[in-house]
Amino acid sequence: MTEIAMGTWKRVTIRGVGGLTEVGVSPDERFVLIVSWQGRGLLDTQTGEIVARDSEAPQADSRWLREEDGMVLGISPLAEIPIRCVGLWGGELPTRSGDAVVELSSTGDEVRLRDERSGVSRLLQRPVTEVRAAGFSPSGEVLVVATSSDIDILRRSG
Repeated sequence: MTEIAMGTWKRVTIRGVGGLTEVGVSPDERFVLIVSWQGRGLLDTQTGEIVARDSEAPQADSRWLREEDGMVLGISPLAEIPIRCVGLWGGELPTRSGDAVVELSSTGDEVRLRDERSGVSRLLQRPVTEVRAAGFSPSGEVLVVATSSDIDILRRSG
Protein backbone atom coordinates (compact mmCIF):
# COMPACT_ATOMS: atom_id res chain seq x y z
CA MET A 1 0.00 0.00 0.00
CA THR A 2 1.27 3.47 -0.87
CA GLU A 3 0.50 6.00 1.87
CA ILE A 4 0.44 9.65 0.90
CA ALA A 5 -1.20 12.70 2.46
CA MET A 6 -4.25 12.74 0.16
CA GLY A 7 -5.29 9.24 1.14
CA THR A 8 -4.33 5.64 0.76
CA TRP A 9 -3.87 3.89 -2.53
CA LYS A 10 -4.16 0.13 -2.59
CA ARG A 11 -2.49 -1.83 -5.36
CA VAL A 12 -5.15 -4.07 -6.89
CA THR A 13 -2.86 -5.88 -9.31
CA ILE A 14 0.25 -5.67 -11.38
CA ARG A 15 0.20 -8.10 -14.29
CA GLY A 16 2.41 -8.90 -17.21
CA VAL A 17 0.82 -8.09 -20.57
CA GLY A 18 3.16 -8.65 -23.48
CA GLY A 19 2.76 -6.17 -26.32
CA LEU A 20 0.30 -3.86 -24.53
CA THR A 21 -0.63 -0.99 -26.83
CA GLU A 22 -3.73 0.68 -25.31
CA VAL A 23 -5.79 0.84 -22.13
CA GLY A 24 -9.18 2.27 -21.30
CA VAL A 25 -11.40 2.45 -18.22
CA SER A 26 -15.05 1.40 -18.48
CA PRO A 27 -17.70 4.10 -17.89
CA ASP A 28 -18.57 2.57 -14.48
CA GLU A 29 -14.81 2.30 -13.65
CA ARG A 30 -15.25 -1.36 -12.72
CA PHE A 31 -13.02 -2.63 -15.55
CA VAL A 32 -9.86 -1.79 -17.45
CA LEU A 33 -9.85 -2.81 -21.11
CA ILE A 34 -6.41 -3.75 -22.37
CA VAL A 35 -5.44 -3.93 -26.03
CA SER A 36 -2.28 -5.76 -27.04
CA TRP A 37 -0.87 -7.24 -30.23
CA GLN A 38 -2.54 -10.47 -29.04
CA GLY A 39 -6.10 -9.05 -28.70
CA ARG A 40 -8.18 -7.61 -25.87
CA GLY A 41 -8.40 -8.38 -22.18
CA LEU A 42 -10.62 -7.11 -19.40
CA LEU A 43 -9.47 -6.74 -15.78
CA ASP A 44 -11.66 -6.07 -12.75
CA THR A 45 -10.44 -2.88 -11.00
CA GLN A 46 -11.59 -4.15 -7.59
CA THR A 47 -10.11 -7.65 -7.61
CA GLY A 48 -7.49 -7.57 -10.38
CA GLU A 49 -9.01 -10.71 -11.88
CA ILE A 50 -9.04 -11.34 -15.61
CA VAL A 51 -12.73 -11.17 -16.52
CA ALA A 52 -12.52 -11.81 -20.26
CA ARG A 53 -10.04 -12.38 -23.04
CA ASP A 54 -10.35 -12.16 -26.82
CA SER A 55 -7.33 -13.27 -28.82
CA GLU A 56 -8.30 -11.59 -32.10
CA ALA A 57 -5.26 -9.46 -32.96
CA PRO A 58 -6.00 -5.82 -33.82
CA GLN A 59 -5.91 -5.07 -37.53
CA ALA A 60 -6.88 -2.02 -39.58
CA ASP A 61 -10.12 -3.77 -40.59
CA SER A 62 -11.01 -5.11 -37.12
CA ARG A 63 -14.69 -4.52 -36.42
CA TRP A 64 -13.97 -3.75 -32.75
CA LEU A 65 -11.28 -1.14 -33.33
CA ARG A 66 -11.52 2.52 -34.36
CA GLU A 67 -7.91 3.64 -34.24
CA GLU A 68 -8.69 7.14 -35.59
CA ASP A 69 -10.58 8.13 -32.42
CA GLY A 70 -9.18 5.56 -29.97
CA MET A 71 -12.48 3.73 -29.49
CA VAL A 72 -12.43 -0.02 -28.82
CA LEU A 73 -15.51 -2.17 -28.36
CA GLY A 74 -15.56 -3.95 -25.01
CA ILE A 75 -15.85 -7.68 -24.46
CA SER A 76 -17.89 -9.98 -22.18
CA PRO A 77 -19.76 -7.81 -19.60
CA LEU A 78 -18.87 -4.77 -21.73
CA ALA A 79 -19.69 -6.45 -25.06
CA GLU A 80 -20.21 -3.88 -27.82
CA ILE A 81 -19.76 -0.91 -25.44
CA PRO A 82 -17.26 1.57 -26.93
CA ILE A 83 -14.40 2.39 -24.55
CA ARG A 84 -12.00 5.27 -25.20
CA CYS A 85 -8.50 3.85 -25.07
CA VAL A 86 -5.15 5.63 -24.89
CA GLY A 87 -1.59 4.55 -25.56
CA LEU A 88 0.27 4.09 -28.83
CA TRP A 89 -2.57 5.65 -30.84
CA GLY A 90 -2.40 8.80 -28.73
CA GLY A 91 -4.51 10.36 -26.04
CA GLU A 92 -3.86 10.28 -22.33
CA LEU A 93 -5.55 9.51 -19.06
CA PRO A 94 -6.18 12.42 -16.66
CA THR A 95 -2.99 13.02 -14.68
CA ARG A 96 -4.72 14.95 -11.89
CA SER A 97 -7.37 13.94 -9.38
CA GLY A 98 -7.98 16.63 -6.78
CA ASP A 99 -4.57 17.27 -5.25
CA ALA A 100 -3.12 13.97 -6.51
CA VAL A 101 -0.90 14.14 -9.60
CA VAL A 102 0.71 11.33 -11.58
CA GLU A 103 4.09 12.33 -12.98
CA LEU A 104 6.33 10.59 -15.48
CA SER A 105 9.99 11.57 -15.23
CA SER A 106 11.49 13.28 -18.27
CA THR A 107 13.54 10.16 -18.97
CA GLY A 108 10.50 7.89 -18.57
CA ASP A 109 12.21 5.76 -15.94
CA GLU A 110 9.96 6.66 -13.00
CA VAL A 111 6.24 7.10 -12.43
CA ARG A 112 5.40 9.03 -9.26
CA LEU A 113 2.27 10.01 -7.36
CA ARG A 114 2.51 13.49 -5.81
CA ASP A 115 0.29 15.29 -3.31
CA GLU A 116 0.25 18.95 -4.37
CA ARG A 117 -0.79 20.17 -0.91
CA SER A 118 2.09 18.60 0.99
CA GLY A 119 4.56 18.15 -1.85
CA VAL A 120 5.00 14.50 -0.82
CA SER A 121 5.90 12.31 -3.76
CA ARG A 122 5.93 8.52 -3.81
CA LEU A 123 7.44 6.22 -6.40
CA LEU A 124 4.78 4.04 -8.04
CA GLN A 125 6.89 2.24 -10.61
CA ARG A 126 10.29 2.10 -12.26
CA PRO A 127 9.18 0.69 -15.60
CA VAL A 128 11.63 -1.38 -17.60
CA THR A 129 9.64 -0.89 -20.82
CA GLU A 130 7.94 2.09 -22.44
CA VAL A 131 5.07 3.73 -20.55
CA ARG A 132 1.92 3.68 -22.71
CA ALA A 133 -0.39 5.46 -20.24
CA ALA A 134 -0.34 6.69 -16.65
CA GLY A 135 -3.25 8.42 -15.00
CA PHE A 136 -6.60 8.39 -13.29
CA SER A 137 -10.09 7.26 -14.19
CA PRO A 138 -12.57 10.14 -14.60
CA SER A 139 -13.68 9.96 -10.92
CA GLY A 140 -10.09 9.69 -9.70
CA GLU A 141 -10.80 6.46 -7.78
CA VAL A 142 -8.74 4.23 -10.10
CA LEU A 143 -5.11 4.82 -11.05
CA VAL A 144 -3.56 2.97 -14.01
CA VAL A 145 0.07 2.69 -15.08
CA ALA A 146 0.45 0.74 -18.31
CA THR A 147 3.72 -0.10 -20.02
CA SER A 148 4.35 -2.16 -23.13
CA SER A 149 4.87 -5.17 -20.85
CA ASP A 150 2.57 -4.78 -17.83
CA ILE A 151 -0.38 -3.06 -16.19
CA ASP A 152 -0.53 -1.72 -12.65
CA ILE A 153 -3.97 -0.88 -11.20
CA LEU A 154 -4.44 0.95 -7.90
CA ARG A 155 -7.64 2.10 -6.16
CA ARG A 156 -8.20 4.88 -3.69
CA SER A 157 -9.29 3.54 -0.32
CA GLY A 158 -10.14 5.85 2.53
